[in-house]
Amino acid sequence: MIITRIYCGLGNQMFQYAVGRRLALERGVPLGLETTFYRTNSFRQYRLDHFRIAGRVLTDRELRVLEPPSGRWEKLARRIRRQRPYRSYFEHAFRFHPEVVDAPKNSYVAGYWQSEKYFDTVADTIRADFALVAPMTAPRAAIRDGMRGANAVSLHIRRGDYASDPEITAKHGLIPIPWYEDAVRFIKARVPDTVFYVFSDDPDWAEAHLKLSDPCVLVRPDPDGRDFEDLHLMAACRHHIIANSSFSWWGAWLDPRPDKIVIAPQKWFDGGPSDTEDIVPETWIRM
Repeated sequence: MIITRIYCGLGNQMFQYAVGRRLALERGVPLGLETTFYRTNSFRQYRLDHFRIAGRVLTDRELRVLEPPSGRWEKLARRIRRQRPYRSYFEHAFRFHPEVVDAPKNSYVAGYWQSEKYFDTVADTIRADFALVAPMTAPRAAIRDGMRGANAVSLHIRRGDYASDPEITAKHGLIPIPWYEDAVRFIKARVPDTVFYVFSDDPDWAEAHLKLSDPCVLVRPDPDGRDFEDLHLMAACRHHIIANSSFSWWGAWLDPRPDKIVIAPQKWFDGGPSDTEDIVPETWIRM
């Protein structure tokens, strides 16, 4: 079995699943999801069950080979190192770790794994796994229908804790409006009759500060908590302008069109890890 640790928000969970799924597929073994993070963290929730994933959450009995459920994950990691036949892989930098994709069939992987390189060989499978289990809500389906036949461009402005928590702001940084204006001009010079669909966790701020001359639709987040559907709304657009966010990264990546234009920030972190060149796929444009 391949066991992958699932933790933090939705975008991170998708990366963690994807690397485990690739390993399990290539080794011909089941995929187990270790989700003990959510037992003590109330800020984030496990969300992968809204997709048609192939892995399953491991039971307490199955996890006993790793560590009793009450242990912190760092303690869990130390215990895993002493177990056999499981071999553990822990991410120690944001760059691509090629040794991880060579992991044997009985392995435990724990990290963010934010690079397409971990699963590009099974891209079609990953996109199929992230199909929605339930139909999209009617309001979102109406927005998606409006995108069809148009040169729709998703534009994501991430604020939330990036703006409200000084420590997180210092690490991640906020993408300034002039950057978005440059990205919009780049798209407009190459794509006629664009319609921009603006996604943001702070829609009032986005509406007040982002001024576009082209047709623009502000997609206000629904309080129903089904933000995983918003990923599929982003993916329904033909081109994408993403923030330094794993959420809009996936919104762009789930779009399978080979001719899509995706613009991403050149600098992914302000004060965080500097070795981030593998985060953005080579076919995307860094600006």
